[in-house]
Amino acid sequence: MKSLQTRLQFGLIALLLTGIFFAAISVYYKTQNELALMQDNALKQIALAFQSTLPWQHGGESVLLKKNQEQEEDNQEDDENLEYIGQIWDEKGSLILSTNNSKHIPLFNVNGYRSITTQQDRLRVFGLNTAHYHIEICQPTEARNIIAISAAKRALMPLLTIVPLLSITVWLLIYFLFKPLKKISAQLQNRDVFTTEPVSSQFVPKELKPLIHSLNSLLERLNNAIQQQQQLIGDAAHTLRTPLTALTLQTDILLRESTSSPQKELIYPLQEGIQRLNHSVDQLLTFAQQDIDKVDTNLELVALKPLIKSIICEFNSQALARSIDLGLTERTKLFVMGNEISLRTMMENLIHNALIYCPPGARVDISLTGENNMAMITVTDTGPGIALVDRERVFDRFYRGPNQNIQGTGLGLAIVKLIVEKHHGEIYLTDNPEGQGLRVVIELPSVKVNKP
Repeated sequence: MKSLQTRLQFGLIALLLTGIFFAAISVYYKTQNELALMQDNALKQIALAFQSTLPWQHGGESVLLKKNQEQEEDNQEDDENLEYIGQIWDEKGSLILSTNNSKHIPLFNVNGYRSITTQQDRLRVFGLNTAHYHIEICQPTEARNIIAISAAKRALMPLLTIVPLLSITVWLLIYFLFKPLKKISAQLQNRDVFTTEPVSSQFVPKELKPLIHSLNSLLERLNNAIQQQQQLIGDAAHTLRTPLTALTLQTDILLRESTSSPQKELIYPLQEGIQRLNHSVDQLLTFAQQDIDKVDTNLELVALKPLIKSIICEFNSQALARSIDLGLTERTKLFVMGNEISLRTMMENLIHNALIYCPPGARVDISLTGENNMAMITVTDTGPGIALVDRERVFDRFYRGPNQNIQGTGLGLAIVKLIVEKHHGEIYLTDNPEGQGLRVVIELPSVKVNKP
C-alpha cells in the first residue's frame, strides 16, 4: 500500500477507532461503577423503608408474614435471581419477615454494606439496626452484574453506532482533500511527452501552489535545455552542410576529369565517405526538426498504402544493387491523421536500416494491415536481427549496438520512435516469426474514410 491518501485514510480511521475503543472501555466501567453505587443506595433506601413501616408490636408478626406469603404467590413467576431479598430479625435472632421464603438466607448481622459469599450465591448485603429489630437487604451479585452489563451496553450503543458514520466521514474528507492533487496528476499524465507548458495553478489549494511553482520552474528549465540542444544540433548540421556540399561538387568534378582507373579508385572511397557524412548531417537535421515540430499543428489525412508503395519504389534500385528482395506483402487501404512528411521520414528510415544491415540475398517484407481501429505497419527482414538485451536501447539517440561494422549515426530508430510517439502510436521489436531476422511493428490510430 504505497498511496499516501490510502495510508492517511487508514491511519486516521485506526486512530479514531482506537480512541473510541478506549472511550468505550471507560464508559463501560464508569457505567458499571455508577450503577453499583445506585444499587447500593437502593439497598439502603429499601432498608430505611422497612424501618419506617414497622407498624406492629410483638403480636403483629403473623399478619405481616401472611401478607408477605400472598405477595410471593402473586410474583412467583418473576425471576428470583434479579430481586432484592429483605429480612427482619428480632432481638433474639428469630426471622419474623422475609420477602422470599423460598430462599434461606442466614442472619449475617451486618451493619452497613458488605459483600458476602455463601454456598449458593455471592450477595451484596446492607444491614440496619433499630431499637428492637435488625434489618438486612440482600441482592445477588449475579443480578447486579446482569443489570450493570445491560445498562453499560445501552450506554455504549450511541458510541458504537457513530463509528461507521465517523469512518465514512474521515474517508470522504481525505478523498476530497486529495482531489486537487489527483487533478494535477491527471493533467500531467494526459500531456503529450513533448509538452513543457506550465501547469495551471487555478483552483489549487495554497498548500500545493509551491509544488506547482517548483514544477513549472523545472518545466521551464527543461524547455530551455531542449531548445538549446535542438539549436546546437541544428547549427552544427547547417555548419557542416556547406563544406560537405562543396566537397561533394569537387569530388564529382574530380571524378569526371580523372582519366585513369587508379585515380578513380582513390576517389570512390572519398565520395562514399562524403555521402555518409551527408547522410549523418541529414539525420541530425531531421532529428532536430522532428524534436521541435508539433505534429498536431500539421495534421492531414494520409493514405498509408500509396505512401509506402512510393517509398519502396525509391529504394528499389538500392535493394537490387544488393540483391535484396524488397516488397509489400499485404496492402490494406488505411488512413491516419498525421504529417505526411514525418510519416515518409519514418518509413524511409525503417527501410534504409533494413537494407544496410541485411546481407546480400536477404528479404525485406513490408505489410500494412488493420486491427481494432489501428493501422499496423510491419517491416520484417532476414538479416542478423537485434539481441533481446539491446531492443530497448536501440531507440536511444546515438546508440549503436556492439560489434557493428556498418557505418551509421545511431539516430535512425530514435527518429522513427519520435515520429511514432507524436502520432500517438506504439513501436516494438520482435523476432522474425519465420526464422532469422527482425520484425519492426508500428501501430498508429487509423481513421475510417467513407467512400463517395
